[in-house]
Amino acid sequence: MADSDETPSTVQYRSFPFFFLFFAFLVFPWETRIATATVVEIGAYYVPFLDNLLDAISTPAAVLAGMIASASVLVDLPPWLQYPIGIVGAGGTAGVVESFENPEKFRWR
Repeated sequence: MADSDETPSTVQYRSFPFFFLFFAFLVFPWETRIATATVVEIGAYYVPFLDNLLDAISTPAAVLAGMIASASVLVDLPPWLQYPIGIVGAGGTAGVVESFENPEKFRWR
């Protein structure tokens, strides 16, 4: 820490500024977020390209969400054990569940 007024949490977040971009949508009211999601889903129903794009985004997003959720609740474990369990265990499980929800995404054509 360079300055005495910096706390460890300030230094930690300063090194990962891109992390806040993932939560930038939280500044909007919940009504706006629900309306936007509804319009996108209705549009995906009528536009096949948008439907395929949402399907392509949903699988990696489910795996990433599984990894983050499991690593965030395993706080009592040491980091060398917490992160591999989150990545392999929960990320793999989320990927398998997502692949069985819509098996057409993974069918060879």
